[in-house]
Amino acid sequence: MMKVILTQEVDGLGHKLETREVADGYARNYLLPRGLAVVASGGASHQVEKLIEERDRKHSKEEEKGREMMVRLEGLQLKITARAGASGHLYGGITSQRIAEELSSQFGVQVDRRQIKVAKPIRELGSHLVGIKVAPASSVDLAVEVVAESA
Repeated sequence: MMKVILTQEVDGLGHKLETREVADGYARNYLLPRGLAVVASGGASHQVEKLIEERDRKHSKEEEKGREMMVRLEGLQLKITARAGASGHLYGGITSQRIAEELSSQFGVQVDRRQIKVAKPIRELGSHLVGIKVAPASSVDLAVEVVAESA
């Protein structure tokens, strides 16, 4: 048996930076030649520990930024004006890009459009809830009020 450190996720074996004990032939003939793992020597183990610490530090920093963003976004009501017909249907739709732009202009909150979860563009007047993923494990709902543009 050989101890290896995975450099990538391997189905049925483990995730990146995990240490696993595998058969010698599996390591020599499959994992090592494809760059999926390295032999778990003293230096490699020390380097992996540093990488794990760095990953954890980065993750905690992202979580902190996410909590700050949640506090800023909670309770906000975004008001967007758009052209609409007499029946309340919009000419065009409100997309995640438009929501991000309006958040920036109205409240000064910078959110990437990819963080905004809109299943399909908003095409009706009224109130809508939009999810915003502020951190890997947390999200917040934002109230979006779409009103007709006055002519």
